[in-house]
Amino acid sequence: MSDNFKKNMNQFLSGMKRTVAKAKAESGESLDEGKKYMSFEVYSKLCDLLFIGKGDDYLFAHAFLTLEWNLLSCSDNCFALYLNHVQWANDSMVVYFGKAKGDQFGEKSCEPWHVYSNPNMPSLCPVLAMAKY
Repeated sequence: MSDNFKKNMNQFLSGMKRTVAKAKAESGESLDEGKKYMSFEVYSKLCDLLFIGKGDDYLFAHAFLTLEWNLLSCSDNCFALYLNHVQWANDSMVVYFGKAKGDQFGEKSCEPWHVYSNPNMPSLCPVLAMAKY
């Protein structure tokens, strides 16, 4: 992807975000869309459905959802993970984030986040989801 294309796409998306925000404000639509928390019941049901689903899309979505939930992270952080950001230490999967919303310069990138398995509820287990993916 060329730098010029990236620049133009970035400019277009920024303009679209402003246009949508203005339209929502003027129409009285909900301004907190995407800001409400997901209850454990909804998370559990989604994991159950993704766990039994067939195909690569289900595997990816299940791994992504369980990691995002267990790491208490934004989707952008999980999206930016690479395999070399994941290690094993004792009985946990250890994840390192290159940067985060509150750490734009990556000064805390050496701080580990630990993720543990859930053998009692396989559909909620992030380690199993990653292994399947």
